[in-house]
Amino acid sequence: MRQELDDLLCQRYPDIFRDRHGDRAETGMCWGFGCGDGWFDIIDGLCSEITRQVKAGTMPPVVASQVKEKAGYLRFYIRGHFKRHENPEAYRLIDLAQQKAERTCEQCGAPVEMTENQRWSAHYAVCPACAYTDFTKEKQLLEIAKKVVMNHSDMYMHPPRDPARINVVLDKLREVWERNPDLRLAQLIVNAAGAIGPCSDIFYLEDEVLLHGLATLETMAPLVDGKSVSQTDKHSRL
Repeated sequence: MRQELDDLLCQRYPDIFRDRHGDRAETGMCWGFGCGDGWFDIIDGLCSEITRQVKAGTMPPVVASQVKEKAGYLRFYIRGHFKRHENPEAYRLIDLAQQKAERTCEQCGAPVEMTENQRWSAHYAVCPACAYTDFTKEKQLLEIAKKVVMNHSDMYMHPPRDPARINVVLDKLREVWERNPDLRLAQLIVNAAGAIGPCSDIFYLEDEVLLHGLATLETMAPLVDGKSVSQTDKHSRL
């Protein structure tokens, strides 16, 4: 979402978005509004009704913890996200807003109808006009990236990494994590990396899910730059 619209929502609803510039270890709102301009009116209308009911005393205060698009759907998370019974009216309004976003182009706000398969394939709700524009831009960017890589391929080569670093990193990770046991491992890594953009798929990854993924990697061949040796060999023969 454009910065001016981000600022406008925070200006209109300072209580709801009080964590807009909060600590990234505690709130996802620090990343701003992770969706397109087309959903501005929906979010604005939702917050307006929440504010009205809070002032009327018919609803407890609401504080947003994250607002984003995920797999083509609007996600509006608030504090106490798993305690719907404590503020059922707020969640009813959020559900209605999310349903409306399903029928609204995330980019321009135009009405849109998409099947579940189309939505999951595109990963966001988009009208035909915006879809064509995005496709054209992506194609142009891919061509530029291809030229850059071909002209500067030597820049992306690096010597083998020293295996001795593994124990050094793990020792430091253990030291910091034991001082902050309430943090998830992925959350700790995102904070340590000083990420400047949303990493929600990693930031909110539970340790149990990470363990399952690591167990899967145990059965694979060694990885080279994020790919298994078998995958690397396959691509080198193409």
